[in-house]
Order: sequence, then structure tokens, then C-alpha cells
Amino acid sequence: MHPPIGTEQYSASPELSASRQEQILSELKQNERYPRGAVPGSVGVLTFTDNNPKAGLGLAATEFFTANLALFKRFTLIDLSYSEVLESEYQTYSPEQKRALLQAEQLVRGDVALENGRLRLSGALAPQNSRASSPLGDHRGGVQDFFRLVADLNIEFLEANNVTVTSQIANELYKVPTEDLVAYILYARGRHHERAGDYQEAMEAYRAAVVKDPKFKEAQKSLKDAERQMSQVPAAQSAPANRDVLSGGPDTTPNILEELSTPGLPGNSPVIIDVQLPPGP
Repeated sequence: MHPPIGTEQYSASPELSASRQEQILSELKQNERYPRGAVPGSVGVLTFTDNNPKAGLGLAATEFFTANLALFKRFTLIDLSYSEVLESEYQTYSPEQKRALLQAEQLVRGDVALENGRLRLSGALAPQNSRASSPLGDHRGGVQDFFRLVADLNIEFLEANNVTVTSQIANELYKVPTEDLVAYILYARGRHHERAGDYQEAMEAYRAAVVKDPKFKEAQKSLKDAERQMSQVPAAQSAPANRDVLSGGPDTTPNILEELSTPGLPGNSPVIIDVQLPPGP
């Protein structure tokens, strides 16, 4: 069975409960047991690796890269929830094997490294009928160049797919959703929590993003959507989803909001500290 995919809804459905995660894992195992051809035009995006994952730049890069690809109707994007479950359960699989499990024509993976305030962003593309991945360049710049570097990677992907990148297309890709990178990191973390069905954590992340940038429209909209979803979930079902399915073990990673609000945390760049949590509703 092909995983649900769509050009507009590039993330999971709002309610990714533990049972939903188990369903996704079951579908992936079914795909492995009975492989089928890829969905035409389908693209799977793996969460970008990060040399400091607690900072959240990998999640932020994944979110922005995927959102940019969603602008193009010729690509059908596989739900990020499938990629997240895939990466936790099939860590030792090659990119080509992961692409086959997602039944995607193409698989994109990326890497974000932050050292001494400098960013390095690279990627690779695993196309169908190929046993090797092709590099998508190596882009470097300052922290303030984050969105531009991700958009540069988008352009390399498009060119690899014979898409002519006009000035109009480039302008769309380089649009900055917020001037505050920390706000976007928090927003991306909220999206991740929402895909896991953890609306409380999602709302906290969205709320913090809005506090950082009150003009951040996507964060405002996502906060309202998460609040609406939370109000529709019975109290017994509103607890965080079983993270063991996603992480392969107990979740021992510090909460990203606590991480960002801890000044001078060793190993973290100054760009991701000094965030104060807003009060709850």
C-alpha cells in the first residue's frame, strides 16, 4: 500500500497517535515484504541530520526545504511522519533501501553543521533505479544565511530534475517566513510534535515562536490549529504519543524549549539561546 501523499499537505495528518505510528510502521513493513513501484513524481525527504540536534536546525531545514518543494505541483511529497518513523526503525538501511520503503521516486537527505557561528548545509539525492546517491552541493554561510542556504539546496534539487529556475521561482524560494531564526526553529519543533500527536508540546513551541516574532503568520495559524485539535481530543487521549515508536527507546532528549531558554549551554550557538517561555493560556 502506498503511503498517503499530497502536494499541499506535506506533513502528517494532525492526529498521529501511537496507534497511527504503529499503522505507519506496519505499512512500511508491508512495503518491504511486497515491494511495488514508486508513485510517479513522489519525493521523500528525510529529516536533515544535525551536529547539534538539540538546537533544532536540522528540523528547521527539513521544514523549510519541504515547504519550498510543496510549491511545485509536479512533485508529490510523502508525509514527513512516514520519514520520521522510517528513520527510527530502519536506521541501518541505505538511502536507496529507505527510498524503496517509502515507495518514492526520489529520496532527499541533508546535513546541517553549525560551528563557531558558521553554517554548512549539504544534501544528497537518491533517484529511482540508481544504486548511488548524487550530491546536492555544499553551501556555507553565516547563521543569518540559513534560509538562503536551504533555498540554494532547493534550487540544486530542481535543477537535478530539469526544472528551469527563473527569477520568479527563485524569489519565491528565497522568501523568508520570519526574520527570527529561533522563531522558525520553535515552529519546526512544533510541527514535529504535532505530527507525533503531542498537541501540548506543539502549542508551547508555536506560542514561543509567536512571542519571538509576533508577525510570524504560519506560527500563528499553526497555534490556532493545534489549539482546535487539542480541544477535540478527549482528556484520556491527549497525552503525548508513545515516543518509543519514533525514537526506538525512551525519550531522554531535553525539551527543546528548555534547551533554548538555557543561556550559555555548552555546545550551543548563541543564536539559539536566550528564549523565554511564554506563560500558558
